[in-house]
Amino acid sequence: MKPGATHSGDNTTGDGAGDDETIRIDLDQVEHSTKELYVTVNIYNSGATFKDVHNAYVRLCSVGSSKFAAGHEMARYPLDGEISSRGLIFCRLVRHD
Repeated sequence: MKPGATHSGDNTTGDGAGDDETIRIDLDQVEHSTKELYVTVNIYNSGATFKDVHNAYVRLCSVGSSKFAAGHEMARYPLDGEISSRGLIFCRLVRHD
């Protein structure tokens, strides 16, 4: 992971309620020269695609700011049987001066 980003670890079973994995991005800690960040979602199991995933989603939430309360859901995308790939780009964050 790059400075400013941490990953909670890989949950390969999907067991448990709520968010199984989290990536926390502290934009103040990301190198200022970084102008764009892409958040990707991948399946690493051999031969599996998102068609094999049930009741899953990826979402972008605020950790709290002057504009959004902590936990405010800014974007959400279901990962379901309609997606035949093993990976996708979920969102792009762009830094403006």
